[in-house]
Amino acid sequence: MSIDPIVISFIKHGIGMDPKFNLKIYGNGKVEYSGIGNVKVKGIVISSVSKEKIILLFKKLKEENFFSLKEIYMDEKNSNKSYSEISISIPGEDGKVLKKSVKYYNNGKTIPKNLLNIEKKIYEIIGLNKWIKYPTKEKNDKTKNHYQIKKINIKNKKIILLLITLSIILVFFVTIFSGIINLSFSGNQTDDQLKIINLNTASSIQGFRNFDQKYYFSPGDRIYIYFEYEGVEIKDNNCDIKVDVVVTKSSETYFQKSYKQYTLNDYFELNLTSQKNWSIGSEFEISINLYDNINKKDVESKTNFILLEDTMDSPKIVELEPASSIRGYKDYDSEHVFQINETIFIYEEYTNITIIDNSICNLSLELIVTKNDIIIYQKNIEKSIILNNAHEWYFTPDGNWTSGLYYVRANLIDNVTNKNASKLTFFTLI
Repeated sequence: MSIDPIVISFIKHGIGMDPKFNLKIYGNGKVEYSGIGNVKVKGIVISSVSKEKIILLFKKLKEENFFSLKEIYMDEKNSNKSYSEISISIPGEDGKVLKKSVKYYNNGKTIPKNLLNIEKKIYEIIGLNKWIKYPTKEKNDKTKNHYQIKKINIKNKKIILLLITLSIILVFFVTIFSGIINLSFSGNQTDDQLKIINLNTASSIQGFRNFDQKYYFSPGDRIYIYFEYEGVEIKDNNCDIKVDVVVTKSSETYFQKSYKQYTLNDYFELNLTSQKNWSIGSEFEISINLYDNINKKDVESKTNFILLEDTMDSPKIVELEPASSIRGYKDYDSEHVFQINETIFIYEEYTNITIIDNSICNLSLELIVTKNDIIIYQKNIEKSIILNNAHEWYFTPDGNWTSGLYYVRANLIDNVTNKNASKLTFFTLI
């Protein structure tokens, strides 16, 4: 089945100074954020992330045994406090929807680490920091202080007001003094914040925002890295930036190199070659540190890629059979003669498919029905989750179909290796 219909929801129901928002992550990469209270951005925001990141999030749910967790984790002491909720719905091909939801109250001692790891991954993949700050102990302390201030005796409020006034005056003079220092020494310094944006791995780069994005590589492949930047200082129509690239896995460094650029292009490209001794089936992290030598500022950004073994074996469709019914894997009633308005099932089974992690794959499947070299029926699907090496097709010929011999061709592309397979069968309509 495709990962597109999957929906992952993340709710923060904050009380007091805790954040309150709703987040929905769709399998096709769409992200819906609704900020309600105590967040940097309030209201509805529509964004998107890559399908690879959605697959990583789904993988994280499986790694942390999300589907085996209880429905609620709550201590007696925090039953009326802020809570969080993570849920996922997975529509099945039979029309049924598998839904799992777990609610947990903040600061509860019974909250398993699995949930906190999943929550952290959501913040990381979606980049929630641009809408809301990740909860920290410091924020909890502010909440505590907020309620303590309310308990202060009225007689002491005048002292507090005086201290606040003095603080404002002090901040005012410090701000003016800092501005004078900046005017004296900044020269051509810009107020733009130094940023790295659109960091991606690719199989090739042709120019600005013109690259072939790729996430999976084999040992010996050349890995291209593309990113754009903003806020770089210009002096005499030139820039002076240094880029440090580090490739790591489990804190072990596999590649490290520095680059310099003096001509402002608004983007940077580099490449490296994955070595034969790098770990197969592992996720590597690329860390990019951009340092502006003119204004002495730096910024860091990270991305990932996965190294897979190239078995040199192309995918193969081993079975393609018309059937009157299909009950499951290798369980169908083969049939080659049908009548108009009778549902025709096509059982397809394949092998040599790249499995990224347990049941995660990246396949494109196509079914084409022709008569006298004219396409009568065609359907394409994307498959990201594979429970077995088989797929079930079905269609119903209506009154526009005529009796005679029909050919059925199945095409398959393994998008990880860019290898394909094809197989032909037939049926007769009477």
